[in-house]
Amino acid sequence: MQNINYTAISSDDYHPIDSFVPKTLKVKFERNENAYLNKAVALGIINHFVDGDHYSVLKKTIHNKTNTRLLYGQFGKIKLTTPLTFKTSKGNKTINPGFQFEIDLVLENEDEIIIFEAKTGAKPQKTFSLLQLYYPLIYFRQLLGNEKKIRTVFIDIVTDKGIEEYQLIEVFFNSDNFDEIKILKCFYYEE
Repeated sequence: MQNINYTAISSDDYHPIDSFVPKTLKVKFERNENAYLNKAVALGIINHFVDGDHYSVLKKTIHNKTNTRLLYGQFGKIKLTTPLTFKTSKGNKTINPGFQFEIDLVLENEDEIIIFEAKTGAKPQKTFSLLQLYYPLIYFRQLLGNEKKIRTVFIDIVTDKGIEEYQLIEVFFNSDNFDEIKILKCFYYEE
């Protein structure tokens, strides 16, 4: 993670999704990953990263002052009730029912599902487990087949001395193989 070159995004390039950012996301309290993810959505960071200048993750929108809003899909702890197939370029392995993993955030539009894994801390993450993106990917792939494109995004939220930095990396698993990844884009936002 240290050798990644992020494209810095100016705060002029993205906009909050509504006329205000909720006070509960701005006051100084002990935030967890979920609160920071919600703040990144409210600030328009997630929208910008996912869809660039279009600012319209969903074709069907909920109307508010800016006419767009992101909607969440399934997230939280998942306990498998059916087996999953873990794929690598060298072969497959079965993950048995009863296995648990967590999904931090899922967004969906008519054409794609976007899975987010978040980490927070006072310093940038030096490493993270790709499994935290991979398990949700193969879970949704099993449920949906190839009906929709599935994207996976890691977001490192660095909070230190009142400064918040959001570092987002989109990772692509070629043929859904765990050992064949490509980084599609890396953006850096400072709040």
